[in-house]
Amino acid sequence: MRLGGLAQEAHLPQVRDRVRNDALRELRSAGAVLIMDNTGFLKKGKHSAGVKRQYSGTSGRIENSQVRVFLCYSSDKGAALVNSELYIPQEWIADRERAEEKLSPRKCGSAYRTAPSAHRGGMARVARH
Repeated sequence: MRLGGLAQEAHLPQVRDRVRNDALRELRSAGAVLIMDNTGFLKKGKHSAGVKRQYSGTSGRIENSQVRVFLCYSSDKGAALVNSELYIPQEWIADRERAEEKLSPRKCGSAYRTAPSAHRGGMARVARH
């Protein structure tokens, strides 16, 4: 059964946590490292959650884009994506009406976080495992 929209988004943290826990159990190694990356996804319009004119490494210039913050766990046993989070620009958090329309309730009520802060949140989830 395929879930759509906000119903699907509500399950994403649990899915992310399960995949991360399984990956860490299989790949755990003393020499493991965490790899952080921000990736821009170019957008034509302004209606997708988090879209704004911002620097995108994908294009190498300022473009209309979304930015997603990724965290990968890599060891001598392999690598796996262990965290992914949509970066929400400050303008989106400040505009309550737009935020309530386009963001999940979990994101809508959150305070603004920089991309490095989002990475720290992902690292904290990995460290708890």
